[in-house]
Amino acid sequence: MRSSFSISKAWSSMLSRNQPFAPAADLKARRAFGTGDRYALAALATALVVAALIVDPRGNFPLNDDWSFATSARRLVLEHDWKPSFWGNMSLVTQSLSAWPLCYVGACSYEGLRASTFVAAVVLLVVVHRGMRLVGASLFQAGIGAVITVFNPVLFELSFTFMTDVFFAVITGGAALAFCLRLQTGSRFMGVLGTALAVTSVLCRQLGLCLPLAFAVASLCSSERRWRSILASVLPALIGAAALLIYEGWMNSTRRTPGLYYVKNEQLVQILKQPALLAQNVFLNGAIVALYMGLFIAPLTFALKLPAPAIDVRRGPRWLPGTVASVVTATVFAVDTIAFGLMPIKGNILVTQGLGPLTLRDVHLLHLPQIPPLPLTFWVLVTAVSAVGLFRLSYVVAVFAQRLFGRGLTRLDGKNSVALFLFLSVGSYYAPLLPANVFERYTAVVMPLLCFFYMRVAVCDRNAAFPRGAAGSLVLPAILAVGMVVFAVLGTHDYMSWNRARWRAIALLTGSGPANAANLDGGFEYNGAAFDADPHPVSADKSWWWVADDRYLISFGPVDGYREVAAVPYRNYLPPARRSIYALERR
Repeated sequence: MRSSFSISKAWSSMLSRNQPFAPAADLKARRAFGTGDRYALAALATALVVAALIVDPRGNFPLNDDWSFATSARRLVLEHDWKPSFWGNMSLVTQSLSAWPLCYVGACSYEGLRASTFVAAVVLLVVVHRGMRLVGASLFQAGIGAVITVFNPVLFELSFTFMTDVFFAVITGGAALAFCLRLQTGSRFMGVLGTALAVTSVLCRQLGLCLPLAFAVASLCSSERRWRSILASVLPALIGAAALLIYEGWMNSTRRTPGLYYVKNEQLVQILKQPALLAQNVFLNGAIVALYMGLFIAPLTFALKLPAPAIDVRRGPRWLPGTVASVVTATVFAVDTIAFGLMPIKGNILVTQGLGPLTLRDVHLLHLPQIPPLPLTFWVLVTAVSAVGLFRLSYVVAVFAQRLFGRGLTRLDGKNSVALFLFLSVGSYYAPLLPANVFERYTAVVMPLLCFFYMRVAVCDRNAAFPRGAAGSLVLPAILAVGMVVFAVLGTHDYMSWNRARWRAIALLTGSGPANAANLDGGFEYNGAAFDADPHPVSADKSWWWVADDRYLISFGPVDGYREVAAVPYRNYLPPARRSIYALERR
């Protein structure tokens, strides 16, 4: 009897240590990598591979902007010369270097370059899951955070391109974790690692500088006012800024700077000179960003209850967070629905038809109804989820602000300094973007930081991570996460499917006829890649993507003034349908 009781007790103890719904009790436990974590990551990685098989990413052709990034990587790896493509205003160094191993295996084909991005997506899965565990998430919550980041429709589709978004998300997520551990434990090694990753992030995108800048403020608020502590706080930011200045100085002195490298800086300067335009842009773009944040993080917000207000707070009533969240949500929802309508808003990847961009002249520029949009009820539901997610996110931000300001001038403890760092990282990332222009892609790449912040604030000493302790509490976040995964996988499949048909149609025209880059409008990617290799005069009355003559046209459907030469069918999943890409010739 005693032996049986001991075995039962040991088994219960083991289950409690691997309880998927319970948060880790302390930092040491959160840093441990248990059996449950291994199984969870294995399951998530398997799901990602299965999703890739459904998507079927085959095809040696450019997607979105990655023709320009591929040009930069090929020049570096194959020609051993760093001279980025003219089309781009990011530093790009680390992304191009990451493709070096697979370039030799795949001869730097688009498929080989895209494979390097998919590898980065797998790494991102691990980074987000481990980060969620480190900030106090249960296995279930960590899984939700990983899913809404990697299977986010925007990042998931970009995982099958050679765009910079996934690389940037991986590096910033890793740097953020290192800086969080530095603030929490005082580890010098983590400070050095965070600085190294931050520099790597800056040399991928200049906006990576947001991390060391945020770390400097959070560290100064939590450390002693001694010169060594001050130096340790600001040193990562100084190193990151120095690395960027050295890089740009070298590029300018050797005349390697792309023509569009400083274009957004110049736009920002011009907008800053116009206060009215600046205020308008910040207000409208801020509303767009807020609604996308609410949409992307909504499943995680339902995976735990809202934190209690006024915990250890000397200022502000308990009803303040709810009031602030209500006002923010109502204002953002009103602005977005009145000024822009239902989701998606100013989407680059998310479009009314599913996932894009649909970069052919008839749909993208002429706005012909060749592809029907998804049902209105779907976008109404998406908008409603965005609003609810925004309310819960705003509530958590308000609770954090209440805790922060309620402490007065006392030094921040490790938990609050971590939350402040993550909050400021997102804020400083958006600071140069809101005055000019924003897309949903800009929100997707900071999902790791947003998830870490939400968990860090919502899981606190007096807040149960799992609200009711019943299986029914899993239903809503699981449904939302699964819905996101299904939409991402099916939408990405359709994006790859019509692009394969597009390039088969281009091959039909160029392989057996007089069509070529000089007289064919094959869409943004085709003409962009051709122009980058062989610049030619551009006609102002044609598509803006460097089309000199559009005698031949690739389209989703019939276009006035053109006759059909060929039609290439493709299968669509969202919704199920058989469609075609058309090769047209001017009458």
